[in-house]
Amino acid sequence: MPDKAELSFGLAEPDIQWNDSGQPYSTEYQDIYFSRSSGLDETEHVFIEGNRLRQRFSELKGTGPNRNFTIAETGFGTGLNFLYTCSIWDQIDTGDARLHFISVEKAPLSPQQLTQAFSKWPELKPYQERLLACYPERLKGIHQVHFSGLASQKTDTTIQLTLLFGEAVEQLQQLSGSARFGVDAWFLDGFAPSRNPDLWSPELFAEIARVSANSSTFSTYTAAGDVRRGLTEVGFDVEKLPGFGTKREMCRGVLRSKSSVQMRQPKPWFTLPVLANDKVRDRKAVVIGAGLAGCNAAYSLAQRGWQVELLDAGEGVATGASGNPQGILYTRFSSTPSSSAEFSLFSYLFAQKFYRELSEANPNCSEFFFPSGVIQLAFNEKEHERLRSIVDKTALSQDLVKWLTPQQVNEQSGVTVDIEGLFFPGGGWLIPSTLCQALSQHPNITRRFSQSVAELEFIETQGSTGWRLLCEDKKQITEAPVVILACAEQSNRLIPGRPLPTKAIRGQVTQLPSNAGTPNLQTVLCTDGYIAPANGSSQCIGATYNFGSTSAEISPEDHQTNLANLGQYLPKLHQQITDGCDPEELYPENLSGRVGFRCTTPDYLPIVGPLPKTDAFLSDYAILRKDKTIPVQQSGRYHPGLYSCIGMGSKGLAYAPLCAELLACMICNEPLPMTRALSEALNPSRFLIRDLIKNRL
Repeated sequence: MPDKAELSFGLAEPDIQWNDSGQPYSTEYQDIYFSRSSGLDETEHVFIEGNRLRQRFSELKGTGPNRNFTIAETGFGTGLNFLYTCSIWDQIDTGDARLHFISVEKAPLSPQQLTQAFSKWPELKPYQERLLACYPERLKGIHQVHFSGLASQKTDTTIQLTLLFGEAVEQLQQLSGSARFGVDAWFLDGFAPSRNPDLWSPELFAEIARVSANSSTFSTYTAAGDVRRGLTEVGFDVEKLPGFGTKREMCRGVLRSKSSVQMRQPKPWFTLPVLANDKVRDRKAVVIGAGLAGCNAAYSLAQRGWQVELLDAGEGVATGASGNPQGILYTRFSSTPSSSAEFSLFSYLFAQKFYRELSEANPNCSEFFFPSGVIQLAFNEKEHERLRSIVDKTALSQDLVKWLTPQQVNEQSGVTVDIEGLFFPGGGWLIPSTLCQALSQHPNITRRFSQSVAELEFIETQGSTGWRLLCEDKKQITEAPVVILACAEQSNRLIPGRPLPTKAIRGQVTQLPSNAGTPNLQTVLCTDGYIAPANGSSQCIGATYNFGSTSAEISPEDHQTNLANLGQYLPKLHQQITDGCDPEELYPENLSGRVGFRCTTPDYLPIVGPLPKTDAFLSDYAILRKDKTIPVQQSGRYHPGLYSCIGMGSKGLAYAPLCAELLACMICNEPLPMTRALSEALNPSRFLIRDLIKNRL
């Protein structure tokens, strides 16, 4: 049984002392967070000038679309270096370039501690306010934040902040991107080497070199001999310069070479392909499927300046499984360490922030997100044990999850339940079709409905590749260098080679009448199914799981199943609803509802990423049938520009935003918004590799 530490995601806030002038001091490391004389001047001298950033930023203009400049930092601390860098970025005309700022922090400050530190730099107030508004939960792992929009003066440029919370070496080992991804400049800004040697270790320097771009630079306030020698050993040319303030010397350097050991991929089949330069310049993509997965994928690329055609066989958005009248934003988290547990938690957190920001950015759109909170009820002994283990073993804050007594459940939900459970304050319910409308109305998205794609045809001319989309009579619908399949299990009709192992599972929701006489439910309640608060004159319960059924017709028997489940798990609420309705209104044959087909996978994780060339994988990795430990150097061979975003089951509202962001980062050569291990767990080629290792192919 894993110990508690292995199950813990939550990170404690650092112990900080504050002097009379507001200077923060770490009691653990016995060191200051920034210069006593002037933190801003120190950042300017050591990191901005040390990496020649003003000059390098100005040189970005005219380098073409999708040009990224990536800075990475060891020690986020108070965020001073990041905020000041943002202010400089906004002062310089960088054209269409995007700034990516990656920072590692073992002990993230709380929002309250950040606020106190910010008082030292009133000139950065707009950036401080934005950081506080989007600051992630202090959980171990990778957190990605789109920073521009409120603070940035460049409305057409995005600053992306990627925070790696946890031990530096461990987190940098999980940082990844496509084969072209690399860090352009490093801020080495941990506490002094004598106070915090882990941030200046040979293992850390090796990771710095591994994720660096060619000719990457670094700068740091220290000129300690161990630091200079360690960076030299991993390939940097190092020089000493005059330091800031009372520090006599600092150092900076340029990466001269990367060793083959640093460049080696332990699982080469997961090496992400790089789009050719001409594809990146075109920045045109087609997304097939206008449900939650497709609309989110189209939106993530459109936000990066891509022109996206969104195609669907239906007459509008969300005509398939995404079209239920109400959908629930929740996560079925587990205290047992696994890819599924990590993905469930981080996708849920990403989604709730994403929906809030999308609502704020589109005030003229119809309301689609109702953050009522979600209560997962301990309706039997097994579920009670599962939910309690989340509270006891994961160290999540009460801002994320909170245990409620039966009385507290009644008070929070506004109805009589009398069952204890776990409250997720950030959850709630949405109207999926309205959400899909908001996403797909981005000005860079062209929507084309009643377009059934029958075939994909690979095209290659003069070194340029792409895909031609054909209808049944072989006539061309459109073509593009990048195609994303987001049409659930229908995607297999279009995938070249071996189909993906997806399964369609029928589900039916029931719409109950809601009126002045029925209970005024305030939160979503989850048991084996769920019941949502009223949306106008109805509220949804559901949903059934009909394995093997392919009927799209509404079934009175399934309505009866949903009603029976409500009566079994929430008998008092069921009785209240029954008492508030005319009996005939609850006859199964009189109830309305909707049927959808969930696209599920064998491991219950989505399938997101480039689609592998089946024959190439079977040839390149045939040795895995005999021995999975034999090193293989051949990188995975994938269909150029062809990606999937499917397999989200019943959790599309929670999964789709982060999956779409992952896909966009892969396509645009950006740092991935999740750990390397997690992105590999979602990679479409995982099924081929597993079957080869088990000698099933």
